[in-house]
Amino acid sequence: MPAELHLSKLDVALRQLETAITLYFHYADPISIHTLTAAAYNVLRNIKTHRGVDFTMLKDAEQVYPHMRDKFRSVLNEAENFFKHADRDPDDTIAFAPGRKLIISTKNTKRPTAYSTLGKYYREHPINADKP
Repeated sequence: MPAELHLSKLDVALRQLETAITLYFHYADPISIHTLTAAAYNVLRNIKTHRGVDFTMLKDAEQVYPHMRDKFRSVLNEAENFFKHADRDPDDTIAFAPGRKLIISTKNTKRPTAYSTLGKYYREHPINADKP
């Protein structure tokens, strides 16, 4: 392992997604897969917002009725928040359904999506090139 890595936020998100995908195809821990995917999603969402990039992500909830968007996001965030926080509810439990993976939607949009934008970046900047 290198003593030090120099990473951009996008590098971090891509590594998180790559690890989550590897874990998924090795039938590894669904909690780790979900947590890594959610972390990458949040980094990508923040980059998207900061750069003013125009593509739709799942939590943008454009296909959800406006009056239901907060509930929709709450349901999506429930497991993610449970897995990374214990400040208010250290003794709480959750029923987690691993089949409900956090996805980045590419369906029914003419605008660039997170997947297509990342795919282009990934092809131009392969992250495996500098891995030991």
